[in-house]
Parts: sequence; structure tokens; C-alpha cells
Amino acid sequence: MPQVGEISTEGWGNGGSFASRGPTADPSRGRSLSPGLAAHSSTPHFRKMGKALKGKLAGRPELHMLQRSKFAPPLVPSPGSVISATTTCAFVRIDAKPGRAEEAERALATMVGPSNAEPGCLMYELFTDPKIPDALFFVEAWQDQAAIEAHGKSAHMRALGPTLRGLLAGRPQVQNFKPLAAAKL
Repeated sequence: MPQVGEISTEGWGNGGSFASRGPTADPSRGRSLSPGLAAHSSTPHFRKMGKALKGKLAGRPELHMLQRSKFAPPLVPSPGSVISATTTCAFVRIDAKPGRAEEAERALATMVGPSNAEPGCLMYELFTDPKIPDALFFVEAWQDQAAIEAHGKSAHMRALGPTLRGLLAGRPQVQNFKPLAAAKL
């Protein structure tokens, strides 16, 4: 399961694909990076962070180059949304049964619009990872714990369960986390 800080946010806000800009080789890691992520990884503050974390991590961070769901409604960022110390974020991985990913993605994409309209929702987006074809990912940011709890009890969340029956390989894997620094979305 991915850890905090493992997702590239390149492309957020324009509805684009994180990996669609073409790969840039990173021979030291044996993989390709998008040009935006490659440029970010060569900035002074990124290198400084790498030096500060050297020897403090259990392993190399897992990187997911996510693409926004083709079935999600157009992205409309909440103006003035701010991540603060009370913000609750979530990274949710949902594995579809083999061959059922597109059906599951269509069903899950119906959550994006209503969830983004909920009070306290700062961001609620559905993504895919081309390297893991049966996996779907929600990246969420909520004003506080009360907002995420209300989301869990919402009518659209309750209605989703029956729609997903037979499509998923197991229960969603939810990883909640708090931001380390405030940021404006």
C-alpha cells in the first residue's frame, strides 16, 4: 500500500493525465518519469529533502503515476480550498475483479460530483494506474474528520454498495493521513 507523499500531483487542476506528457528516463531507478516529475525531482528543495531523509526511510517510496478517470465529471477545483492542520486526507485503493475494472470505474466515477459538492470536501478525485489495470484510486481531502464521517454516511455513498456487488476483488484499502504543512489547492 502506498505511503504519504507517493503520488505526483503534476497535472492536478487541469484534468490532465499525470503520465500523458511522455516519459523521461530515470536510469538510476530503472523506470520512466513524466517530464514534470523529472523536472521536480531535480529542484534544489527536492534534492535537499532527499538528503534530509537519507537513512530515515525503511525503503524507496512507491510511486504511482496516476491518470484521472475518463468517466469522472470535469474537474472544478474549489476556489480558495486550503489544506490546514485539521484537514483529513485519504488515499483509497479499490481492486476490481479481473476484467471488471471498467464497470467498477464507471460506478465509482458517479461518486466524484456529489462528493465534491459535500460541505467540507476540498478534493475528491478518482484515478487509475496504467501499470495496475484492475486497481482504482481515490485521492481525497476533507476539511476535518467530521466532514469525512458525514461523507461515509451520505446517500450517494450508501447507494454505491449495491452497485459494486460482484465487481470488487475485496474491501477498499483506506489510508488516512494528515498533511505536514498547510497548502492552498
